[in-house]
Amino acid sequence: MNKPPLPSLGPVTLRVADLNAVSDFYRTLLGLELHHTSDGEHGLAAQGTPILRLQAAPGLPRAPVSRPGLYHTAFLLPTRAELGRWLAHAARLGVGLGSGDHLVSEAFYLSDPEGNGIEVYADRPRELWRWEGGQVQMDTLSVDVPGVLAEAGVSLAAVQQGIAPAYGGAPADTQIGHVHLKVGSAAQAADFYAQALGLEQVSAFPGAAFLSWGLPPPSGAERMAQPGPGPSGG
Repeated sequence: MNKPPLPSLGPVTLRVADLNAVSDFYRTLLGLELHHTSDGEHGLAAQGTPILRLQAAPGLPRAPVSRPGLYHTAFLLPTRAELGRWLAHAARLGVGLGSGDHLVSEAFYLSDPEGNGIEVYADRPRELWRWEGGQVQMDTLSVDVPGVLAEAGVSLAAVQQGIAPAYGGAPADTQIGHVHLKVGSAAQAADFYAQALGLEQVSAFPGAAFLSWGLPPPSGAERMAQPGPGPSGG
């Protein structure tokens, strides 16, 4: 008997004060296309797959940094090579990036013009993820930037000289990998989402919890790949 498909994330909706400016930003940054427009809304897609919905909210103030809510939307690219191509593109745009090697993924971070956080990342192959006691091992280390670029056939020197190949846009398999939320209590929020959405906690740090559908390995497994959306990488 076939198992029903695991739940997955669809397009993320953001309310923005300046619809056109933010829409242009995401289309330029991520290589998304304008999929549809309606009164006060832009839908953005990757090769026809809806990824992001922007809704106009003129006069919307920036959320205080300390307020619970969205921390970042994480855009998952299908391969490390695609991440390298995007990284060369981001360098050409001159955007400032943070970064983190989380063992399960390599990620880059920035914010949109209205302060909404963005993560662009690629997962490592699941067979390389390490599990201990039913929890996937994660960390925040330095990203091997030359290695990520080399995966795309681009050298660091070419990026620094501004001669890297032009970006071809978001690949067809781009998806929302996860959303990262700011909360008052990570433990209470984890319990809520586990009960409300059937998510399972797959990793935890002091003050942070990572939840996913269908990811934990069988009991006692120390290293193996599992299907399903990956945990938040940061």
